[in-house]
Amino acid sequence: MSGRLEVVYGRLPSPLQNVAVSAYGYAWRRRRLGGRFGEFREGYLERLRAPELMASWQARRLRELLTIAWDAPHYRVAFSAAGLAKADLATFPLADLARLPIVGKDIVRRAPDSFCPNGLPASGVASFSTSGSTGTPLTVYYSREDLQRSFALRDAWYGELCGVTYEQPRATFSGRRVEPASDSEGPFHRYNHAERQVYFSPYHLGPATVGQYVDALRRHRPVWLTGYAGAIDDLARLALEQGLECPPLEAVITAAEPVPPGLREHVRRAFGCASYEEYGLSEQVCFALECAHGSLHVAEDAGIVEILRDDGTVCEEGEIGEIAGTGFIRESQPLIRYRTGDLASARRQSCGCGRTTLVLLGLEGRVDDVVIGADGRRVGRLSHVPKDLPGVLAMQFVQERPGAVIARALCEGALAPAVSDEIRRRLSDRLGGGTEIEIEQVTALERTARGKIRGVIRREP
Repeated sequence: MSGRLEVVYGRLPSPLQNVAVSAYGYAWRRRRLGGRFGEFREGYLERLRAPELMASWQARRLRELLTIAWDAPHYRVAFSAAGLAKADLATFPLADLARLPIVGKDIVRRAPDSFCPNGLPASGVASFSTSGSTGTPLTVYYSREDLQRSFALRDAWYGELCGVTYEQPRATFSGRRVEPASDSEGPFHRYNHAERQVYFSPYHLGPATVGQYVDALRRHRPVWLTGYAGAIDDLARLALEQGLECPPLEAVITAAEPVPPGLREHVRRAFGCASYEEYGLSEQVCFALECAHGSLHVAEDAGIVEILRDDGTVCEEGEIGEIAGTGFIRESQPLIRYRTGDLASARRQSCGCGRTTLVLLGLEGRVDDVVIGADGRRVGRLSHVPKDLPGVLAMQFVQERPGAVIARALCEGALAPAVSDEIRRRLSDRLGGGTEIEIEQVTALERTARGKIRGVIRREP
């Protein structure tokens, strides 16, 4: 919704908000699941089921994308500087991808229109802002066909790997403020009749309100649940703690945040189903989805994924670097060899599910999510600190000045002294013995304005 619509929405009583959500959902369903959605979905399913088609399809799609990108001011200059003419792009070999210039977030953030063909978003193209985890949002553009490709990809992959689709009723935790009042007594969900979708608020969920969330699940009976991993874990865990019986689900798909250590077990016990991790970005240069065997498979027809070192060279298999993607979804603002800011390692390997694809071995946080130790060392991967610690559900690290860190621990019960000591030891090993470490048990982790939980919060100048 635009800012003006959100203001109007916030003034409506909740029954009329349901009507507004349904009207909005009807319009967006036509936009996203209409048009060429079915055609695109069949293409994704065909390549999922016949992976031998992928290499030739990728090569052809890359050449199409480069030809489209030539008309964008940024790429015309960048390609020319790399010694490429427009005629070269129609036969450009996939093996020469490293010849193309790398694109950083900052330039897209400063000049998003320069990545659009003809230097302006085309008529009818919608603009979205990313969550701005570095402090400044980034504008991305989607045409109707871009949206249809994006949702067709997900629908095909969800169906094949998780057994659910957009045609089935679902519940969602996202950044939308479906209940605008922070001191509301409920309800904390709104219902989109057009898509049989329950929108849950991640901002109001807690021990005193979880019963209302479970009641909404019982009333609307979604088949699957998707959205913010932290909120889904809170819902399952709190329901179990309070002995609330949740209706069974066929699948839970988590996104946008790291998976808390206990989530899979909480989901299994609360909803009687498996949970699957999804990795994606608003920029649509990379999409990956976990299968039943625990592999995070990269959808190679969503884009070409590279893992890059700081100097732009490609990492060896299993080596941690920054994810860069050449996205095949969006034609209205092509992004080629785009640095995402996310750290991971990858390897092409066979999986028990029968697929042989590029697999993300570990999502290690963001390039910007570094903590600075007392001796100046910069550590960007603290996600392993809470691993296998008894009673620790999730952790968040706050740095207000270099050389000092606050470790917030969300726990099941009281934080045991031995566990607190182990957290201190692990942090000291990573950040150096001179780093000041404060450990704080909390009842909830801090969220961004869009409802996400970040693993590292930097507040120092």
